[in-house]
Amino acid sequence: MTSQHSKKKNTFNDQMALDTKDKATRRVIAPYVKIVRKSKGALEKSKEESQKFSFYLHNKPSVLMQDLSSFLSDSVDLASVLQETADVLKVVTKANGVTLYMVDSASEEIYQVPKNVTDERHKVNWKIQKGSTVATYVAYKKEFVLVDDILCDDRFPSGLGYQDDMVKSVLCVPIVTTDGDCYAIVEMYRCVPEAPFSKDDLKISIVVSGWMGAAIHQNRLRLALQKQQELNDYLLDLIKCYFADNVSMETLITEIVKFAKATLGAERGSFFIIDPESSDMTAEVFDEGIDGSEGTTMRKKNIKVRLAKDRSIPGLVARTGVTVNLRDAYNDPRFFTEVEKRTGFITRSILCMPIVSLEKIILGVVQVVNKMNGVVFTSSDENLFKTFSVYCALALHYAKLNDKMHRTDLLNESNLNLLSLQLKPCVHDISNFSKNPEVSIPSGFSDFRWYVSIDEEPIMPQMVYYMIRTVVGFQEVNVHALKEFILTVRKCYRPNPYHNWEHAFNVAHCMYNILLRNKSLFTNVEIKALIIACVCHDLDHGGYTNNFLQKTEQTLSQLYDESFLENHHFQVAMLIYKAFPFYDIPTELWQQISAEMKHCILATDLANYFKVRIKLLQISNDQGLDWGNRHHRQLCKAIMMTSCDLSGSCKPYMVAKTLTDNVIKEFYNQGDKEKAMGLTPLSLMDREKSAQIPEDQVNFLNIIVLPCTDLLKSFLPNCADLSAEALLLRKTWQEIIDLKGRKSWRQDDSVVNPIE
Repeated sequence: MTSQHSKKKNTFNDQMALDTKDKATRRVIAPYVKIVRKSKGALEKSKEESQKFSFYLHNKPSVLMQDLSSFLSDSVDLASVLQETADVLKVVTKANGVTLYMVDSASEEIYQVPKNVTDERHKVNWKIQKGSTVATYVAYKKEFVLVDDILCDDRFPSGLGYQDDMVKSVLCVPIVTTDGDCYAIVEMYRCVPEAPFSKDDLKISIVVSGWMGAAIHQNRLRLALQKQQELNDYLLDLIKCYFADNVSMETLITEIVKFAKATLGAERGSFFIIDPESSDMTAEVFDEGIDGSEGTTMRKKNIKVRLAKDRSIPGLVARTGVTVNLRDAYNDPRFFTEVEKRTGFITRSILCMPIVSLEKIILGVVQVVNKMNGVVFTSSDENLFKTFSVYCALALHYAKLNDKMHRTDLLNESNLNLLSLQLKPCVHDISNFSKNPEVSIPSGFSDFRWYVSIDEEPIMPQMVYYMIRTVVGFQEVNVHALKEFILTVRKCYRPNPYHNWEHAFNVAHCMYNILLRNKSLFTNVEIKALIIACVCHDLDHGGYTNNFLQKTEQTLSQLYDESFLENHHFQVAMLIYKAFPFYDIPTELWQQISAEMKHCILATDLANYFKVRIKLLQISNDQGLDWGNRHHRQLCKAIMMTSCDLSGSCKPYMVAKTLTDNVIKEFYNQGDKEKAMGLTPLSLMDREKSAQIPEDQVNFLNIIVLPCTDLLKSFLPNCADLSAEALLLRKTWQEIIDLKGRKSWRQDDSVVNPIE
């Protein structure tokens, strides 16, 4: 029993395995899966950088792990933290002693920090200068000093600042913040007869002092940010208003100016929005009116202002991009008084600032007039206004984007209306279809081996109509709309060699035969979705792979996260159905069908097939397939879709060879495009390697087709004909390989020319 279980498990593992190390396997699956290649040089560089970083982290002081995060988030005793850092450096560098000095920039002095002493009377001070002690020199130069023998160095006549004849080697490093301020000095020394400090000691000291300097700088920034926290909170609340739905431009501007007035204590405010497409900086003006009373809505003036030629302060700011702060308007030559003479409003002071985007484009100008609680607008007011202008830029940018998106939506709606007119089938085709909806169905139509002939191609729409009527029924179908839908779908397939209307018909025919044999296993929703999904599964296919779309940064690869083509096929199907909704069913039921259709169409991406196959094999091996389990059903339907999509490889040899030539035409066309772009195509898409076509077909059948159809056969045994036909095809291709070089096989049989 154990032996049988082990044998079964090994068989399962063999089924699960996809040996990507095998060259033939990689060649076959390469067009359908994303393969990430890492260069050897990049890996070696990463390893080298990691080793370098590890060196600098070697023996890292505990202060950096324990107290640094606390220091950045809470107010702590900085001197104590620095003292612990100095003590750790003493241990790491094996120094005999260490001294910490703090820098007093106001008095331009340094003072020694004794351990566990906080009394100011114990401070020992030195003037920051050259020609004195080592520490004062380092504080002056803001550079490290490494001295092998302090007594022999003329730069430091005072040595360490106290008498100690045993001190010989000195290592002194400054703790400098990222903005260049020297905050403290760490001085380590070794006595006779210890060896001098090494370069490794210096490296460790520089790294630690650099980290501490950065931490101090961050702490200063944190304190500065706390002072503006209230301002930022208010502005964030204001941004919420900007991003709310259905907020008019007047409301946005009103909130902006109201906040500016309240923050800066101004009497009035104005806002100018510049049209970026105008050559003379034409701007819309939003003003409060004469009274400027509380709660007044900013109104857009009917007259636009050309700021490029306007003599006002906003015009000057718009042209120069420089903030203007007029402390005495009437005595400033930049102030234009003509407007005041007409309105009677008296201007005492003005603060006007540009609103600049990240791209350094001036979006607008905001102006406040007359400081109420003070004589003039101060530099602090300017700083607050500067922060405020950043939020203004965000608001304006969002408002412009929102307007652009709205216009784009309207344009798309207009284009879709135009497209829906063009999507409609030819009146002659619909007339012919309506007169002859039913045709004589060819013999063998219910056989998986059957394939449409050239003579039967004109009646493919009628045969699709027949398949839908047979498996779905017409109880909930608008027959006329269905005919229009089928003809429109045919119209939306491009004239590709392989991914065309004929391929879609063949896939639908295979699904028809599967459902015909197993209709009782599926719900009405599933049947309705499966057959239509097959007809629509390659709509508007461009003849290129998903990998090519991503490599060339096509629109579809940027629109969707994965399965770019398959998502597009589904969207086109939904667009056509919207124009011709042939199912007479409630909206909720159609939503279920469309969700099923999306799942089915996405399943035709072979990259998804590999994942589905593994999951279904695991289920079959572990617990067995349960048709009552929704997840199991979804996996089975995905395998059904893939089997139908691959059913061209389950046809008699002459049919399959023609389809293979058509696929190769598309592959070679893509390969030619990639070569023209300076890219190296996959070997399967390189027409110069066409001699490998028979081998590629055998590998394709072994690696992709047969595992899929065998899996289908495992849960739908009455579909075993697909696997049987694929085996016969593989045998034929293998015979061709065995006869290669003889007259019975000509390599030129499958060498195709570029698509014209």
